Amino acid sequence: MVGSDLQKLQSQQQGKRFALNTALRIGEQTLAAIRDMHRSGYIHKDISPSNFAIGIDPAHHTIFILDFGSAEKISDIKRLANRRIFAGNYKYASLSALRLKPMSYKDDLESWWYVMVELIVGRLPWSPSDKTQKSPQAMIGKRMQMRTKSNLEKVNEVPDYDAIYDIIASAQKANGCNHEEALEWDPMHDYAGPPYQKGQQRPKGWE
Repeated sequence: MVGSDLQKLQSQQQGKRFALNTALRIGEQTLAAIRDMHRSGYIHKDISPSNFAIGIDPAHHTIFILDFGSAEKISDIKRLANRRIFAGNYKYASLSALRLKPMSYKDDLESWWYVMVELIVGRLPWSPSDKTQKSPQAMIGKRMQMRTKSNLEKVNEVPDYDAIYDIIASAQKANGCNHEEALEWDPMHDYAGPPYQKGQQRPKGWE
């Protein structure tokens, strides 16, 4: 059993976005969850705010990854490389997913990055005001711009998760984030979520 998902929690915040400290804490835990799934040899393929949820008290500072309906073994993706079927959510899908190309570990991290931008800023550049305009073609151009500005092109097929965590930690330090500062969904208690554990085994490569 889990509590509210991140999409619901975000919608309850002022400006429909999280304060930076809360967002970066979310980033730590969701990055670790994706890394641990990759270590098992699977790609999630549907990373989005609604597919992460907090636990139920006393685990309400812990974030869990959900919905493995689109998940796939990395070996199966390689074996079926010619298959062209979209899976996931257009809003957060990687460029490879939108182009119906084979996906790898880095595609989950690309989707994770889009989620993080939305949690901090409140929206994505390609979030259409007209909800009928959700075609992948309408989103590819702005995605390419964001990928270039964010250096997403430099993320390896097997990402360096610890290096990505270091970016989060640097942002926390630069912005004076307090390690014990309360999360926005539990403002009365100090942060008690699990710390990011560096040096974990990396998943098998994309040989």
